[in-house]
Amino acid sequence: MMSLPFEHGFANERWTNSIDVMLEKKLIWNAEKAGLNDEQWGSRKNRMALDPAMRNLMIFEYGRYMRVTIAMFAADLTACFDRMWPELGNLTSGKFGLEVAPMISKSKTIEQLKQSVRTGHGVSEQVYKNEAGEPRIIGELQGKGDVALIHMMLSSTVFDAHATMYSGLKLSPATPGPGIRKQNDGYVDDVNTWAGCMEIGSKAAETTMYQLQKGSQILTDLNETSGGSTAFHKCTTQLMSWVATPEFLEIDKNIDHYRIVLEDAVGAKSTITQLMPHKANKGLGYHFAIDGSQDIDFAARLEKVTTICSGANSMRLQCKEGLSLLNARLLA
Repeated sequence: MMSLPFEHGFANERWTNSIDVMLEKKLIWNAEKAGLNDEQWGSRKNRMALDPAMRNLMIFEYGRYMRVTIAMFAADLTACFDRMWPELGNLTSGKFGLEVAPMISKSKTIEQLKQSVRTGHGVSEQVYKNEAGEPRIIGELQGKGDVALIHMMLSSTVFDAHATMYSGLKLSPATPGPGIRKQNDGYVDDVNTWAGCMEIGSKAAETTMYQLQKGSQILTDLNETSGGSTAFHKCTTQLMSWVATPEFLEIDKNIDHYRIVLEDAVGAKSTITQLMPHKANKGLGYHFAIDGSQDIDFAARLEKVTTICSGANSMRLQCKEGLSLLNARLLA
């Protein structure tokens, strides 16, 4: 009975409450089988936020050991689930193998969805929904079981398109081989875009930042074309550039003038915050400084552990509860 709406393309009345929408489990199976972009890490089996975070760490390590110029644009997408158009979600789902009937059922369910408001006082009894003759409420909506999977497939498609228009960063190997070429690392609403070159100096830094602005603007345009938006005020750039001293090469700390300016769909321009080499960007739960210092991340984790332990000190926890707290809050 649960599969009938997906087989015949109608909306189950019980599903029109957003809390009870059924997860389309086969969506992820079809997507993985069809082939997802390898730079998309969110909402995928056997992948977690630690994976792209480690890739970021290794790229910065590579840059410090090889003394090459590397730049990163850390983007934060605005309400990425709510801003997805259901029509685009259907097209993307169809690309990855979802049948027509489930897409029709999903679209009808969204159009009839009764949405509650959840606050600290609980879930509201009154609801809001689409009404005939009124402005349409658009979006896949958070809380719906398949929304993370649809965003994963849409983001993967955006990354595929981006790769055809932007060369990104190439990391040459220490031994003969093809090396690594990458444009982005994305985990749900956090996306890092890369640029770089094997040369050093002010000219190399200017060229790298120019390429980063180009790649970041293309990705911004692609996201906005698919209904998304970038929170420019939350975005940052980091630049690993080098200057020669009498002894050796040092990371250039005079990089404040290397800034990129991005433009949104209506033409409004924003200057992206440039972080100094010793300042850390908090992404995917970790604090990365391009000079390799982990002091900021250590201090942040120490403060987090201290706060949690102070609160737990007054609780009477059983062994299982204490272990759950340790795994979920301290080790996460």
